[in-house]
Amino acid sequence: MVHPKASQEANLVLIEGIRGGNTQIRVEAPLVLFDEDGQESKQIKMIHGRL
Repeated sequence: MVHPKASQEANLVLIEGIRGGNTQIRVEAPLVLFDEDGQESKQIKMIHGRL
């Protein structure tokens, strides 16, 4: 689940699959894009290598 801010509902879902892979499903921790001040979250900065 991808949340624009931690205080808002998720508006995207990221799905990864492998053809012929396991039928098991795993739900990862939510990804938050922006902090409450409108700046990129620490998670996004880490993903982009800016932290």
